Amino acid sequence: MLHSQAVKPSDCDHTCNHALRSRSRDKLLTAFHCVRAASSSEEILISRESLEGLPAASAAVGGMRRFFDISVPRNIGSDVNQLEGEAHVYNVDDLKEVRA
Repeated sequence: MLHSQAVKPSDCDHTCNHALRSRSRDKLLTAFHCVRAASSSEEILISRESLEGLPAASAAVGGMRRFFDISVPRNIGSDVNQLEGEAHVYNVDDLKEVRA
């Protein structure tokens, strides 16, 4: 089973594991504004298409969902960044740049 860690906007110290390939994926993506993906999946688990139509993220976080994908290969599609002002994905390469 594939899992992602997600942090609730109201309680950033609390982490939960949720299956991304379940019927509850839309509920998960609606409930959380920050999702970290780290799985051994060979496929994209979250894409622009899977985010379109979701309610906007809370104004408390600027209406922006943030995804951190440290999976190799990547599990969150780079097309998520096409949802400007709504969602942004950071991948391993982005994190390496921050470190440098």
